[in-house]
Amino acid sequence: MLSESLLAFENTALAASIRSSVSLYATINALHILGLAVLVGAVLTFDLRASGVWKVQRWRDGFEVAIPVAGFGLALAILTGVLLFAVRGTHYVTLPVFLMKMAILPIGFLNIVICHWLVRRSTKGLPSPAIRLCAFLSAAIWISALLMGRWIAFST
Repeated sequence: MLSESLLAFENTALAASIRSSVSLYATINALHILGLAVLVGAVLTFDLRASGVWKVQRWRDGFEVAIPVAGFGLALAILTGVLLFAVRGTHYVTLPVFLMKMAILPIGFLNIVICHWLVRRSTKGLPSPAIRLCAFLSAAIWISALLMGRWIAFST
């Protein structure tokens, strides 16, 4: 059932258009990388501070800006990722690194919810140990997802 659905997705007119146009595929791929760069850049700006690695005294600075910027990057990465998946989905699901990335993404989303909840509840002062752990995990998760994605791109 899953393989038939993946094959049907690969056989859509949209997927065929992307596959047949080097320019369109390259544009979507570049936008995917841009989305990831925006996401990881915004996330790391906050995570490095909240985890205590960089300028911990000013850990809340930029939080209100980083969140929508990261959200935009995430939305762009998801949209373009689905389009890239449409081109060779039946191949990608055979790659262990793709399956690992798909497993880590929901963990990243859950961590976002937990981290936001902790930050909103925190009082002034330095970040709590829970926030530091959450920020450290966030950085590790999103950097891992980024690296796995690049690994997928070069898997044949």
